[in-house]
Amino acid sequence: MENRSYFHDPIYGHIFLTPIELALVDSLEFQRLRYIRQNSLLHYVFPGAFHSRFSHSLGVCHNAYRILNQIFPSVEKQSDHYCLQVVRIACLLHDVGHGAFSHLLPTVQLKEKSFLPTLREVFDHPELWNLANSIDDPITQGILDYFEEDLDGPIEHEALSLLILKQMFQHIANSKNQSSSELLGDISPAIWAQDVSAMILYTVPTSSHFDESSMRLIQSLKDQLARTENSKTYRH
Repeated sequence: MENRSYFHDPIYGHIFLTPIELALVDSLEFQRLRYIRQNSLLHYVFPGAFHSRFSHSLGVCHNAYRILNQIFPSVEKQSDHYCLQVVRIACLLHDVGHGAFSHLLPTVQLKEKSFLPTLREVFDHPELWNLANSIDDPITQGILDYFEEDLDGPIEHEALSLLILKQMFQHIANSKNQSSSELLGDISPAIWAQDVSAMILYTVPTSSHFDESSMRLIQSLKDQLARTENSKTYRH
């Protein structure tokens, strides 16, 4: 495994996290998921359905590790490849935008008004929602493109996840407890947020960093396959 930081899961056993994943899990934004039930109020009917968005998100991240390990068995350390680390983080943070009652929150009303703001209200006040003022911002534009037919409905958790994770990466960059360069490398928090968002909403484009990392990984696998085929030919 890549380090000794782990959670013990009743199904999967040890779930190991990379340093940047652990930093994200330690954030207030992620820790709040401990108190949000995966299945809303279902545990009142099925008492065993009591797990949280926190444990669910850890499990999704771990299953991403397992799947990537099957696809790229020759990769010894997934965190050495930016594109693979992005996929894992996207699995970890895909539900960070959930609130109380999970999927039922958009239906909650106070005095006949939705508890959640509409996307139109969010875009009308970008400074309050961690959105860039410019429509050229890829995350802002991606959210707008994905939900363009539902701007007047309550904001969905996918959009909230993107807004929150942008803030989480910025917090890592500004943290005084740990060097951001150790966690983010030479890639800006905005690029990290963009690429993770692209794994959650397909309308957000990936950055050149992600594309180049993916191409390098694919090329290394092709080179390895060619060497294996050459070795087989030589032995025959």
